[in-house]
Amino acid sequence: MNKIFSKRFLGFIRDGVAYSFSWFVILVLIIGLLSGQPDIGVDFLGKLLGFCVLAAIEFAAFFSDCFIANKGFMLRLNGFVALFLPTEIAFLYITGILTGAGTVPEWAIFVGIIIVLYLICVILDKTILRKQGQEYTTQLDKYKEKRKDESAN
Repeated sequence: MNKIFSKRFLGFIRDGVAYSFSWFVILVLIIGLLSGQPDIGVDFLGKLLGFCVLAAIEFAAFFSDCFIANKGFMLRLNGFVALFLPTEIAFLYITGILTGAGTVPEWAIFVGIIIVLYLICVILDKTILRKQGQEYTTQLDKYKEKRKDESAN
């Protein structure tokens, strides 16, 4: 593994862990305050940190271009979701959020959240990112035409 690759990949993981862990702690504190249990155990924080590290590694593997170069967003998203779901389910059981087989409402909420987040990503890709890509392509074509005209003179 070359030095630039490892620095870039590790930087991606570092940033992902810092961002996700910070937001998860904030969300857990808010939920705890609203439910009347504002304490967070060290054991839970350790499990949460481990989950964030795994999630950041999985995210970096699919979205940093270090392992998967020149592939589309949908391939990356589908690969990430397929790898991330087992990690997330394991986290829910390890932390005790889900116990046993889980109830139908618990699984419905879990699946519903995953589907909504996935659809948001797909809609963003199909609208905003595609439009932005077309705009960049148009600008590049104009630049190429300008260079062609300049070289012809």
